[in-house]
Parts: sequence; C-alpha cells; structure tokens
Amino acid sequence: DDDNQKNCVLFLQNTDPVRQMVSINAEIKPDAKMTGTAHINSYSYNRENAVEKYKLDGEKKYTEYLQDKDNNLHIAKLAFENMETDTLPLLQVVDFNLDLAGSDENYIYFNANRFAGLGKNEFLAENRQTDIDFGYNNAYVLNGVFKLPAGYKTDVLPKSVTMSMPDNSIIFKRITAQEEGVISLRYSIVFKKSLYFKENYPEFHD
Repeated sequence: DDDNQKNCVLFLQNTDPVRQMVSINAEIKPDAKMTGTAHINSYSYNRENAVEKYKLDGEKKYTEYLQDKDNNLHIAKLAFENMETDTLPLLQVVDFNLDLAGSDENYIYFNANRFAGLGKNEFLAENRQTDIDFGYNNAYVLNGVFKLPAGYKTDVLPKSVTMSMPDNSIIFKRITAQEEGVISLRYSIVFKKSLYFKENYPEFHD
C-alpha cells in the first residue's frame, strides 16, 4: 500500500572495485641505493581521499604520508595532474631516492611494494572480535621495472603465484620476470566485497 511504499528503503552498491594503480621505474645502484619515478593513478574514492588529504595537510605532511614512516625513502619531487578535474583519475608523479637498508657488500635487498596505499598489514592477529568493513570494493595494481646494477644477478626471485578466498571475494596475483638485467614485477589484489564478517576471519587471515 501507499504507507509501505513511503517507508521502503533501497540499498544501492557500486560493485566495481575502486582502483589504485602504481607504476614504478627505478634503477638500483651498486652502493645499495635506488632512484626512480612512480606514477600513481587514483580513481573514485581513492582520488577524493588523496585530494582532500593534500589540500588539508599541505605538501610537507602529504609527502610524509607517501613516505609511510620509512626514513630511508626520500621524495625529491612531487607533481599532480587532474587535481581539479574530478572526472579524471588523479595522477601523482613522484621522483624518489631510496636507501636499501639491510644490504651489504655481497647482497642488495629491496621491497617493491611502494606507493600502492596498502600500508601496514592490520590483519596479522590470529583472532578478531569485529567485522571488517572497507566501505567500498578496492583493486590495487603495482607494476615495477627495476634495473639491476652492473655485475649483479638475482639470487632469489619471488615466484609467480595466484591466491584467492574460497568464494573468490579476494584475488591476489603476483607475476615476476627477469631479462637482461631488469626485474619486472606485477602485483594485483582485488576485493570484490567490502564487508567481511568476523565469523569468516580465519579464511580472511589465511
């Protein structure tokens, strides 16, 4: 009847994941330093969050946010495109230098996961008492090309792998390759749900 129609509430959800895409092109030096450029494309809510954070905090604090509390990472230059055009993804171009801590005269170690916005893993605990609500579906993609220093070769390259939740609500892929002194990496993780109940946390944790 009319009263029921007036009280009808509809829930609408956009199931397309909100994308964050990062491309890194970098060179590793024999003195265990890396120099490179990252292109960060942020879409939809990720775009809105980045623009708001930059305008509220200013460039200095925003640069510290990109560094993610890593004192070995130094941002030499930061530039934006499409900041005032909300129909386009926000592009951030970051020139950076990175001291590769833990390296010695024989081995150089580096972590390719930079600037993707994933931050620290908050789900290391074995148990959880509350549901997990990301607010919206997410998709993160990181492409990296890293030139090795002369005289060096890869000791261990992470294997290409695909992992997923039993219901395919989270899919992680890692693809690695090496050719002529260049390492190529691609990481992607897609969340097809934004809400995960505490009862299903063991699967999520795994």
